[in-house]
Amino acid sequence: MDMKALLLFCCTTALLYSPTVVHSMSEEHRLEQRQKHGYAQWPPTVVPNTPGWNRIMNRRFEQISRIRNRDDKWNAWVAIMTSALIATNYTENGWGLTRAPDHITRRLQRRLNRTLLEEGIIDPSGKST
Repeated sequence: MDMKALLLFCCTTALLYSPTVVHSMSEEHRLEQRQKHGYAQWPPTVVPNTPGWNRIMNRRFEQISRIRNRDDKWNAWVAIMTSALIATNYTENGWGLTRAPDHITRRLQRRLNRTLLEEGIIDPSGKST
């Protein structure tokens, strides 16, 4: 018997005669364990559990539930779990806003308007072209 045949025979024998017992839990046991570990609530409790963050996250959960493509839905769930359950937000309503000093805001507005005008996106009166 050549080496390839011997190797194939050994691998096949090992697979056929090895103890291959698969322990799977029943659905009832799985749900019981899920409840025991606090995973039974849906939607899950978001971090932090504030009215503003709950509103935002529940809206996103609802939007994701309408995605038809399985890959896109999976990617959306993975992304939302990070922001909803793992990474806490900084304010009651999510990522907080602050007011920039007026001199900076005016400079940004002038630059934006100048660029929009130069690119032909707006006309001199400020209306879209």
